[in-house]
Amino acid sequence: EKETHFFSRRELYQKGIKYYENKYFSVDDYAICGEICPQYMSSSHAAKRIFETLGPDTRIIIMLRNPIERSISHYLMKTRTFENLSYDDAIIGALSSMQQNASTYKKHLEFDCSDDIDKNEIEKNAYRFSRYVFPGFYGTALSDYLNLFGKENVHVIIFDQFVKDIECEIDK
Repeated sequence: EKETHFFSRRELYQKGIKYYENKYFSVDDYAICGEICPQYMSSSHAAKRIFETLGPDTRIIIMLRNPIERSISHYLMKTRTFENLSYDDAIIGALSSMQQNASTYKKHLEFDCSDDIDKNEIEKNAYRFSRYVFPGFYGTALSDYLNLFGKENVHVIIFDQFVKDIECEIDK
């Protein structure tokens, strides 16, 4: 299943590894299994939780997209549900919100708090706008995964290269 959020959302992670395995995988059926969850790159907890739960030899595949294209894709996804601002206005809102409410904004970058956002407008906007910009800053997350799992267990794929030559990337 795509985007389980197990390692990025506190209330799911607290249910334990047996919940995760039973809900999303029939591990006995597969020699290799995995999941796709973009939020694991913007969660301050996901890499550590994966490491603590699955161990240091877990193989991690990270696919990175051009940060601007990633932001536009996220925006287009949100226009199907709630976003009524233009893309430019959403980005201006993100940067403005970040500047005006730095501490609130930082809290929402951790994604772990997504299910208990306060109902005030500052909190809602900080969380909403944080998703447009900050998931595209890959450096911190990459460092977390490389430091925990080691270079030998982390494979980084650039989305554009993957699309151009899927077979080559799969062979790596």
